Amino acid sequence: GRLLDSALQLQPSDPEVLCSRSLFLLNERGDTKGALAGFQNALELDPANIAALCSMGFALYDRVGDLERAEGMYRRALSVNHTCVPALCSLGAIILQRTAEPPPSGSDSGVGPSLSEAEDMLKQALSIQPNHVQSLTNLAQARERLGSPL
Repeated sequence: GRLLDSALQLQPSDPEVLCSRSLFLLNERGDTKGALAGFQNALELDPANIAALCSMGFALYDRVGDLERAEGMYRRALSVNHTCVPALCSLGAIILQRTAEPPPSGSDSGVGPSLSEAEDMLKQALSIQPNHVQSLTNLAQARERLGSPL
């Protein structure tokens, strides 16, 4: 913690230092609000920073439960690097979760992500990193729900 604080004092405009400190706040201190602010600062300095995009997506998804904003972060990460396995896997997981929930009343159930989109993303992640365990697990879940063989 102290070393990251010192690094941040030396390099207050370095997106990598901001992202590292934010990850420390999130994972070691449980400071989700502080971590999100740090990720946002890193993205203001470098809007294409993959680490900040994926880390903010994780915090929004796992700690805040804001699937929509998390999905946006992962889609931004993929627009920068379409082979980013953590973004592909996490976006696949978000789509799996969103398709498992009933659509809000009065909404058009034909709009939004589909199980086949999740399956495609997870297959893409595995084509890049064949032994990525979370992608394998998520793909098995998607195929089970689609009624497809593993």
